[in-house]
Amino acid sequence: MSDEREKDSNVQEFKLDSDCELRFEVESKNEKVTLELKNGMAEIFGTELVKGKSYHFTTGAKIAVFTWQGCTLELRGKIDVNYIAKETPMPGWVVSRDTDTMLDRCVGEQENWSSSVQTLQRNIIPRQGPLNSPLFACTQPAPQIMYLNVHAALEQLRRSAEAGNTRGPITMVAGPTDVGKSTFCRLLLNYAVRMGRRPILVDLDVGQGQISVPGTIGALLVERPANVEEGFSQQAPLVYHYGHASAGSNLALYNMLVSRLSEVVSERMQANRKANASGVIINTCGWVKGEGYKQLTHIAQAFEIDLIVVLDQERLYNELVRDMPTFVKVVFLPKSGGVVERSQGTRAEGRDGRVREYFYGLRTPLYPHSFDVWFSDTKIYKVGAPALPDSCMPLGMKAEDNMTKLVAVSPGPNLLHHLLAVSFAASTEEDVITTNVAGFICVFDPQRFQYYVKQQVWNSQLGLVKQLRNYLNKEDECGHGKAVYDRIVPAVATTAQDSATLVGDTVHGQSLVPARHSVRQHDNNTSNLARTSSVLFVVEVAQRLDQFIKMEIRKGKIN
Repeated sequence: MSDEREKDSNVQEFKLDSDCELRFEVESKNEKVTLELKNGMAEIFGTELVKGKSYHFTTGAKIAVFTWQGCTLELRGKIDVNYIAKETPMPGWVVSRDTDTMLDRCVGEQENWSSSVQTLQRNIIPRQGPLNSPLFACTQPAPQIMYLNVHAALEQLRRSAEAGNTRGPITMVAGPTDVGKSTFCRLLLNYAVRMGRRPILVDLDVGQGQISVPGTIGALLVERPANVEEGFSQQAPLVYHYGHASAGSNLALYNMLVSRLSEVVSERMQANRKANASGVIINTCGWVKGEGYKQLTHIAQAFEIDLIVVLDQERLYNELVRDMPTFVKVVFLPKSGGVVERSQGTRAEGRDGRVREYFYGLRTPLYPHSFDVWFSDTKIYKVGAPALPDSCMPLGMKAEDNMTKLVAVSPGPNLLHHLLAVSFAASTEEDVITTNVAGFICVFDPQRFQYYVKQQVWNSQLGLVKQLRNYLNKEDECGHGKAVYDRIVPAVATTAQDSATLVGDTVHGQSLVPARHSVRQHDNNTSNLARTSSVLFVVEVAQRLDQFIKMEIRKGKIN
């Protein structure tokens, strides 16, 4: 009887009026909360909820469910914080299931970028009366610029770009930490996709990014709204290795990768007309002072930004207005009242969670695999070397900048629990630092070198090959369908981020390798490599593995 009462006490029903938002947080460890839409219409960060479907959220989730017309929601599980907010950044704006109608209602007949920005700044599209009532311009300035207004203006620019076969708007979202930059980017992307667009997400937040593991930057073509529980589909992101959780750890490397990523994104846009018209949404780090501000200006220059949206900080807004060219429009937006500040511990847990999710998945379970690689068949590098002090240099000479230099490293116990990012560079002669990565591997047992021989290595590889082929035959969601051995290439890898958590999922990039490869040491060399070092790892054994797979197929040992 007590169990039934406890079960009933963990079920709550909320009735929301139009333009209201239910906010809840899951803070208890090992807790799971289930959300279900009973009646009406609602969305989470721009993704519509399906009536009667259960959505599951675990520890650390901070969710805001918004409704335009009113709805009834049911929450099951222990909820630490929950309340209904009536003052949000969204009220007063209409989202219609007919996306063309939504746009026509929102932006009317703006002709160009200048009038669109004026629309943003004047806040001219509030809704009065019932949902289907006509819209009209506001004669008095609104207290804040609403999020949907930004989407409406961007959509008008996309239409103009599509009609003129020109580049769509490139938008950068900037602001200090914990102001909702990632959520705002997700909202803009979801609304764009719901209107048939294919925008590109560029995530430059190396500490709390959405695309890959911590310590990376990357880009992702968004073709469908984000999954409520898992976020955007990440079947083939473009990822570059940085190797630190802070953008300030290696400024030269960070700026180099940003420039390279901007070049590749520009090439992708030119090759894809729909993506070109849809534009780019760029998420940035929360470091906005000193060198962090210089990084923002470098990003704006590299990507040729059209619009900068500054969240919450007027100081940053005024500095950007002062320093940006006149053709770059800077808009100030307040942060949502539902934004929650995160402690350093919470941020660290979030990074560990991203690594764990990469290897094991979030909702769909993934199965990382391990196999042995001879370190004598590999080459290991770290990115960056300590600079010599000026006192050690000859008179009149300055030390060379080594922050983007490859330095050879001997394998050793210090590689334990390091993530190595497998690059598409075919050899060390190529510029492996600015080559995108295919995926990540983890060193989990560097001490057992004395127990492994070559035959066991091949046996482990054979088991891996069978698993990969089964995966391709049954669950090739990407539609590739080719044998794995045709896709294995010599690779270069880089450490992404030091973590004591073992993790993995499918290797992303141009080839489909749905297993994570762990590396074990087979010699006793040691090095002074710090746990946070960036390491490049060349897996030359891939060519031999390729030959071995083909041989086993000819023998009939692999079905």
